[in-house]
Amino acid sequence: MPHAAATALLRVAVCAALAVATAARAAYPERPIRLIVPSAAGSSSDTHVRLYANRLTQQMGQPIVIDNRPGGGTTIATAAVASATPDGYTIGFGNVATLAVNKTLLQRPPPYDVDKDLQPVVQTHYQSNALVLAPSLQFQTVRDLVDYARKNPGKLLYGSGGNGSTPHLAAELLKVMTGMQMDHVPYKVGPQYVNDLAAARIHLAIPNIVLIAPHIKSGKVRGLAVTGLKRSSLLPTLPTVAESGVPGYEVIAWGGLIVPAGVPKAIIDRLNAEINKALDLPAFRAQFAALGSEPVGGSTEDFVRFIKAESEKWGNLIRRSKIKPD
Repeated sequence: MPHAAATALLRVAVCAALAVATAARAAYPERPIRLIVPSAAGSSSDTHVRLYANRLTQQMGQPIVIDNRPGGGTTIATAAVASATPDGYTIGFGNVATLAVNKTLLQRPPPYDVDKDLQPVVQTHYQSNALVLAPSLQFQTVRDLVDYARKNPGKLLYGSGGNGSTPHLAAELLKVMTGMQMDHVPYKVGPQYVNDLAAARIHLAIPNIVLIAPHIKSGKVRGLAVTGLKRSSLLPTLPTVAESGVPGYEVIAWGGLIVPAGVPKAIIDRLNAEINKALDLPAFRAQFAALGSEPVGGSTEDFVRFIKAESEKWGNLIRRSKIKPD
């Protein structure tokens, strides 16, 4: 075949492929989209997901139907996403447990490979945790707490919602970074350890800021610091742990959209663009701020890099501290 003819055919093929991709992106979605959430209705994750599901419904012209699948340490929902037809009509919510912690924490591998069977789309938001004390404790700063725990190993008890939970990992990271010594008391539910903290049966905890902020404001527990790298709009007077003498310390609860591997790039790009469009709206960002959350957005590649960094961070801590699931 003459070179000129071959070149012309190649151009036609490229144009055709671009036209198909553009058409797929323009047509999608043509029917409702199912969004699988790995937690129960009314949970913090569910509340956040419903905000941007409602916004995407308005922007994309098709209903985003929430499918709550709690249980299995997020593996039930994530398996449903991973095994779904990769056509963009089943998407999921992934978080720090789903995408970063479980791959090291779980003793039995889940029925999917996070890195091979799922495709990150966009990080939507994050929240800090808050380091809180029993009201009777007199520590005024994080450094006071750390110094005491170093000099009095085993004297302090901290509570969490169970092994491998974000509050547990937050406390273990603080121990590793400061050399402080304290013992873990796992609970089945958050309210129980908040009550025990208020009664000084345990001494501290590092729960999610949204869950604990009302108790700090009421005086039931005493806030010492927040775990993000910047102060929270929910508790603006509390410093960060990093600025309180533990530079580099950061623990956040984060989440974002995921899809099954194999979803066409045009659809992934459309979902990413729609989320970023929503996050650019001041009113939408204000809804997140009211929940104590920071909107994120960005590219798919940004989310992939972030997940890799978080996986390495928590994987190293889990192995070093020999953390096992409940």
